[in-house]
Amino acid sequence: MVKEPGNLSDLEGLGKDEWDRYVSEQIKEAIEDSKTSQFLPNADGRIISPPVAVDWSGFPIRLQTCLDGSFRKTLRFLDWQLGDVDAGRPIGHEEYLEWRVVRNGAGKIIRMEFTTEVREYWEILAKYHPTKCLRLLGRFAGERIAAFEDVYGLDPEQMTPEERLKSFQDNMFAHRDSAPKSPYNNGRKAIAFMCKGVNTLRAAIQLASFAAFPYQAEEADGTIRSITGSEAIAFTTQNALDCRNSDPTIVSSVIDLAVSGQYLTLDDPPGVYILDVQHEKILLPDRSSSIPSDWFEFQRGSRTEGERSQRLVFEVPPSQGFTISDLVDEEIDDPIAFGGQIAKKILVGLYVRVSSPGAASVTPTTVKVSDLPTNRCACDSIKAAYSNFESIQNFLTPVSTVMSGSRRIDS
Repeated sequence: MVKEPGNLSDLEGLGKDEWDRYVSEQIKEAIEDSKTSQFLPNADGRIISPPVAVDWSGFPIRLQTCLDGSFRKTLRFLDWQLGDVDAGRPIGHEEYLEWRVVRNGAGKIIRMEFTTEVREYWEILAKYHPTKCLRLLGRFAGERIAAFEDVYGLDPEQMTPEERLKSFQDNMFAHRDSAPKSPYNNGRKAIAFMCKGVNTLRAAIQLASFAAFPYQAEEADGTIRSITGSEAIAFTTQNALDCRNSDPTIVSSVIDLAVSGQYLTLDDPPGVYILDVQHEKILLPDRSSSIPSDWFEFQRGSRTEGERSQRLVFEVPPSQGFTISDLVDEEIDDPIAFGGQIAKKILVGLYVRVSSPGAASVTPTTVKVSDLPTNRCACDSIKAAYSNFESIQNFLTPVSTVMSGSRRIDS
């Protein structure tokens, strides 16, 4: 029986059975699609290692690349809100990390919430355990229980499991890069799980499976060397997009294991986890020292045998008399004004288990590489969305200023 992400225990009976079946089917499908022999459906006698983390930064670096390398443009775009609903999140939060920024009436940031929970798990929770689902959503929003009208539309107890699932998807998922309708996952009241379509467990499994081949690069002069993740994405069959932090990292890490003759499998419990946050790069307002690590609260997962938290809440204790906006980002020597500044300091990852090197008899496949394609970052949709963002800001505000959430910042 496959464990629940983070070693949680939300599911019972049919829900637990369906989660087990879903994960098993996704791994089987990925292996069949990729035709790999080194990605195993489960840990057998060849798998000897404890869990090994494949990790990356949670900051959506592809957006910065597409926006002419501008960190500031990217930060503003990622925190874009229409009213009090997250508009930048379903477009740009693509590193298996999504967040919500909460501001007070003065525009100061008082709370940030980050999640790596996969929507597939919540689909099953909502389908079979509606009351538990509503209580969890209510907890995230600071309520006793979430309003079922905003999650299911109708009383879930009067619906079949299939009806509950469809209504939950309609209300809680992002559709065509638009924020979810429900305030419990569009940032108005809370965020519950990752809503962007690429941030799924299925996508991560497909990524790892398609990379499980012993590729090596051959340059124009005949030199043989290790292939990079970007080269593998460009010149081999991969289920990945270049220019992200996650995809090339997963691809290159898995290829390296394959080249060394190692079998690998997804660790149980499967999931995407928040592994660490570089709190030492965030300074107190007077810049005298770094903030304490316990201002970050890890939630929704166990912290034994590797960090398996799926939710991270960042707040300054009220007794301090200042807010997150008064803290200083050491890397750029500026105050914390955007969620992306913290996302850049968060390490996200998944766990695999591997065999000893040489357990698989492999003959590396040599791939001729050349200059990477100029369109490898798929920037057109990002640039179009950013242009729309700027046109809306110019319409809503004077030309001399732009808006990010409820905070007005000189352009």
